[in-house]
Amino acid sequence: MEPSVWQELYDYNFWANRRVWESVMALDEAYFDQELGGDRRSLRLQCIHILAVEYWWLHFLDTGVVEFIEDDEQLRSRADVRRMWDEVEVMARDYLARLTPSDLTRTVRPDFWRDPWSVHLWQGLMQVLNHSTDHRAQLLDAVRELGGPTSEQDYLTYLHDRAMAASGR
Repeated sequence: MEPSVWQELYDYNFWANRRVWESVMALDEAYFDQELGGDRRSLRLQCIHILAVEYWWLHFLDTGVVEFIEDDEQLRSRADVRRMWDEVEVMARDYLARLTPSDLTRTVRPDFWRDPWSVHLWQGLMQVLNHSTDHRAQLLDAVRELGGPTSEQDYLTYLHDRAMAASGR
C-alpha cells in the first residue's frame, strides 16, 4: 500500500469538505446554530464534529497522543469553524506527506479504547474518510432542508473535476 493513495483519498476528502462548506456558506448565518432535530444537532456542531474527529485521529496517528478539540465555544461563527477546518487540513496534509509504506501497516490503539484490540494505521485513515463522508451527507441533507444549495461529493465527481482542471476546461 502506497502513501500516495492515501494522499489522493484525503485530497478528495478535503475537496468534498470544501464543497460542503460552499453549501453551508450559502445559507444565512442564523441557520448555522439552529437546532436541526435528531442526532444532527446544528450545522455548527456537525461541522465541529467532523473537524474534531479528523483532527484527533490524524494527530493521534502522527504523534501517538490523543488530543481532542473540546472547546466548541471558541468556534462560534462559520468563519471560526472554517479557519479551524483549514488548519486541520494543513496539519493533515503535512502528516500525509511524511507517511511511509511501513507506517501504514503499523498497529495503533488509542488509549481510551476499553477492549484490548488495535487497528492498522491505514484502517484509522479509512475510518476518518468514512466518518467524514457520513457526516457530510447529513450536513448536505440539513442544508437542503433549510433551502440551501447542495452539490455532489462523489469520488468520481472529484476525479472528473480534477481532470477537467488539468486539461484547462
